Amino acid sequence: MNTSPPDTPRNAWDALCAASTQKDRKLLLDRLEAVESRATAAERRIDSAETRAVIAEERASRWESLYRIAVAHLREVIRWATVNNTGTMPEPPAELQREL
Repeated sequence: MNTSPPDTPRNAWDALCAASTQKDRKLLLDRLEAVESRATAAERRIDSAETRAVIAEERASRWESLYRIAVAHLREVIRWATVNNTGTMPEPPAELQREL
């Protein structure tokens, strides 16, 4: 039990240590908040980038599919024009017409 008066060096030291500890605690909490904020912002950017990558991949797949359909149709038109030029020219597939 400490029975020394409040203005003794020991009590002053204890008060200084308590104030310093409180200040350090506040600084650490502030820095932790800043790190959490930066981590949250980074997670949002990563989620956004992943979403954009998925969309780009889906678009690329769709356009690749349309490209293959267009090439097949062009081959059909070339065959029609060079081999049996009878009747009407083959119509483009519905998938291509929707994109025009």
